[in-house]
Amino acid sequence: MYGSGLSEERLSDFRKKSSNNRVSVDAIHRPSLERMLDSDSEAKMKRYRVPKNNTLMWRVAIELIALIILTYPMMHIYIFLQGSLDPYKRGFFCDDESLKHPNLPEEIPDSIAFLIWAVIVLTIVPGIELLHVTVFEHHTPTRISKIPWVFVELYRILGYFTFGAFCTLLATEMAKFKVGRLRPYFLTVCDLDLTDDLCKDRDGHYKFVEDYHCKGDEHEVREATKSFFSGHSSFSFYTATFLIVYLHARLRRLDEADHAPQSPSMRSFKLIFRGLKILRPFLQFGIFALAFYIVLTRISDYKHHPGDVLVGIVVGIVFACILLLFLVDIFQKPRIFRVESCDTPEATVVQVDAEDGHATSAVAEVTEVDGSSMPMKARNNRSAPASRSNSDSRTPLAPSRPPAASPTNDH
Repeated sequence: MYGSGLSEERLSDFRKKSSNNRVSVDAIHRPSLERMLDSDSEAKMKRYRVPKNNTLMWRVAIELIALIILTYPMMHIYIFLQGSLDPYKRGFFCDDESLKHPNLPEEIPDSIAFLIWAVIVLTIVPGIELLHVTVFEHHTPTRISKIPWVFVELYRILGYFTFGAFCTLLATEMAKFKVGRLRPYFLTVCDLDLTDDLCKDRDGHYKFVEDYHCKGDEHEVREATKSFFSGHSSFSFYTATFLIVYLHARLRRLDEADHAPQSPSMRSFKLIFRGLKILRPFLQFGIFALAFYIVLTRISDYKHHPGDVLVGIVVGIVFACILLLFLVDIFQKPRIFRVESCDTPEATVVQVDAEDGHATSAVAEVTEVDGSSMPMKARNNRSAPASRSNSDSRTPLAPSRPPAASPTNDH
């Protein structure tokens, strides 16, 4: 922690890095060593592996093409065929009371449900991302190719959200057309004459009717055969789960934020961040309650059976969890590009100049290219005077077995 002295944990880690040197690290002036390590850690936070412009453009183009391919089946059905494709024709029993409910108006139609969740997502995600990038700016480069970093993060989060939403809707539509389960109001809109010849066999028992022709409105009859599973449920709980996990990942304390230098312009943002963190459980419960209310209306309006709603809830939650925890990996990868110091080993060498009594650190980054190691860059930091020694002018310092009596002159 800045200004709190050199912790034993950091000193131990530094000793491990300098294990091949010959003079004790303790011979260095401790405040000087602390400032030296702090400057190294700050520089590490700034180094990001950002692809080149051409790589970024190709990546965006490939993702857009893949998204179009993914959405083509629904575009083909609802745009080119104008929704005229008939689902699987499923039979029924004439005495099935679960298919004789009235055809009530929808309390929350598809378009309204989509609009509600779109407004919530486009309000929460940009606001949280802007706040998160501002509060944790010492972790984040300012721009990528003249593009503000917040837009890069918005492209990642909203892009993945859109991808998951299309996957959820595609799975939902696939089940609707393949299963063809009848909605609770099917027999009402089908307008069949349920005669004994149609409904019963020779022995007078109710039979499973497969050969029938509805006399009701063609569009309503087609929609009445797409009950399994609920699209309201899958999309609502996909979006709700996405937002709940997203808020939990973004509105959590990161230790590095407390180490960042405070500035007057930052205090209000950090205050807002802490306030939202306190309100996080209430926001998450409110989102869950909204999704739960929407799916309950599908049962009360007799648009779906309870089993359809339950399966839709499970599908939405599973899609959102797979997306955030495995594809986005939002807890382990809060930024779209990795910091080099996370993956790149470093070798830190600390030297003492016997003539001027200053300690110098050289941090050399090493990366593997085709299985071989090669130095990437080196950085020298000069700190406050350290103890004088009878060693050579540039003697590496090491933590292992310091001399029995090593004179030190703390300044």
